[in-house]
Amino acid sequence: INIFVLSTLPEIVYTQEIYDIIYYVGTAIYVLFVAFTNYASLKYYKKERFNWLNIIITVLLLLILLGGK
Repeated sequence: INIFVLSTLPEIVYTQEIYDIIYYVGTAIYVLFVAFTNYASLKYYKKERFNWLNIIITVLLLLILLGGK
């Protein structure tokens, strides 16, 4: 087995579209994480009202996600 076969494989070229996809997926995962932790903390502390700061942060993250770069 030639150990240099792997080095001759075509390398992955990271274009701008791939970076955009990675950015959108990462931002979506982060927004879901913030929303889930906010919901879990509300259920844990038995609060009836939402933490407005977390809501504002989540809305801003959604605007950044939908707005692009």
